[in-house]
Amino acid sequence: EAVGVEPVTSRVDFREITAKAELSDKLEVKEGTSCLWVERVRCTDEVIAAYCIDILPRHLLPEQIKSEVLAHSLFTLLARQGHTISHTESTLHPTLLSQRDLPELKNRVAMFLLFEEVVYSTSGQPLIYGNDYYSADVFEFRISRKRTL
Repeated sequence: EAVGVEPVTSRVDFREITAKAELSDKLEVKEGTSCLWVERVRCTDEVIAAYCIDILPRHLLPEQIKSEVLAHSLFTLLARQGHTISHTESTLHPTLLSQRDLPELKNRVAMFLLFEEVVYSTSGQPLIYGNDYYSADVFEFRISRKRTL
């Protein structure tokens, strides 16, 4: 939106899962905690811009949740529930996705930049564990690295 393009969520899937060991460590919840798996395909001008898989503890969200609500910003939804986002800690990986991974792809494979990340609240609580794949055809990222003296 900031660059004059209207993003559209072309697909939203969600389901409840239980946190296993690795996920419970990332979200700092007990194993077996109910979580919501949210998978979204974000497009702009009918081109896939991002493929997002986000997992968050179920208790952070309203009891009744609909795909229409999840099609929009999870950060805004969490803020409405009293959980303000502070920062993310991300690891970046160049990744190829195929039509098997993402059926909406027009080509057999496409290059994406995967942000594997944990999103934290202002109180330091992990809120979301995410795998967000950003299309190399749509996004360009610039990273500034500074050396501390």
